[in-house]
Amino acid sequence: MSKDFYEILGVKKGSSQEEIKKAYWKLAQQYHPDKPGGDAEKFKKINQAYQTLSDEKKRQQYDEFGPNYEASQTGGYQNAYQTYQDFMNSMRQQGGASFGSEGGIDFDLGDIFGDIFGSSSHRRRGGKENNDILAETKITFEEAIFGTKKKVKIEHYVVCQKCHGSGAEPGTKIAACTECQGQGVINKSRRTIFGTFNSQTVCQTCHGRGKKPETKCRECHGEGRVLKSEDFEIKIPQGIQGSQVIKLTGLGHIGKDESTSGDLYLKVFVAPHKKYKRENFNIFSDEEVSFSQAVLGDKIKIDTLDGEVSLKLQSGMMSGQEYRLKGRGSYYLNSHKRGDHYVKVLIKVPKILNAEQKKLLEELRKNDL
Repeated sequence: MSKDFYEILGVKKGSSQEEIKKAYWKLAQQYHPDKPGGDAEKFKKINQAYQTLSDEKKRQQYDEFGPNYEASQTGGYQNAYQTYQDFMNSMRQQGGASFGSEGGIDFDLGDIFGDIFGSSSHRRRGGKENNDILAETKITFEEAIFGTKKKVKIEHYVVCQKCHGSGAEPGTKIAACTECQGQGVINKSRRTIFGTFNSQTVCQTCHGRGKKPETKCRECHGEGRVLKSEDFEIKIPQGIQGSQVIKLTGLGHIGKDESTSGDLYLKVFVAPHKKYKRENFNIFSDEEVSFSQAVLGDKIKIDTLDGEVSLKLQSGMMSGQEYRLKGRGSYYLNSHKRGDHYVKVLIKVPKILNAEQKKLLEELRKNDL
């Protein structure tokens, strides 16, 4: 893998912090050592690159000295997440509970929805294996305001239909593990000068299950689960902001060897709008009017998210004056409450005038207008 940090993350040198974070987010979940197909060496370099480029001071030094910048100054691998769960927890903490949500809104969208696809009571007992999945989807500006439904394709482990999760070839038996005598753990005793110490370790033969199939299922090779690609229609709530994350309980990987089933964390990206801008739950837009409208006042039509509305201009208004359209902004999450729409009215000065227009303006100037 390249030693150039920008190439490692797949971004350009002038990329914004948001672009760098997004690139790291995708690569880290792909190559984390705890994930299927993960690569510890690649993850180490990806983390090292991010630790440098996400810090403005370190990034400035790196831009100055290039690939010769000492890796030891970046924190190296010592700051890398030791488990995939640590990585997930850290990403959730960035910018609140929503992976860097705009405005620092501290929402756990999984709690807001409840469990859209069922409660967490279906989870199995067991180990520490992390079976969560991170995915992303992109929605329009209007969809973020009013909510929508999106089809998202997820590749995850599901229960093997051939053996129904037992891991045994149909028609064959599941026997107690001979290595641990069905206990799932191996007991060990060790004598030292301080006395005898007893310890337990998970049986590596049956992976803690205490039993194993005499003949492994040919479909899942004894795992009891297979990888499957599925489409899910997921509800996006009204008022969601860019980079917030929705937690969907139970849509991650089915746990291996009765470990806990995972969840799906869906990161939502919102496309910018050509006319409107958003700050938290308020909407902002600009509107141009003529000089005569500004001086004499007028009624103009304004486009809003709910359609066209009339706005009365005060006579003698100044360019840049702001008008508030109450309740025309974005919905609040999990609420019928809405923000406001602020319209900044700008006076448009014509660049080309005909003879009659020039004559009228000359007359106005004589009267000190």
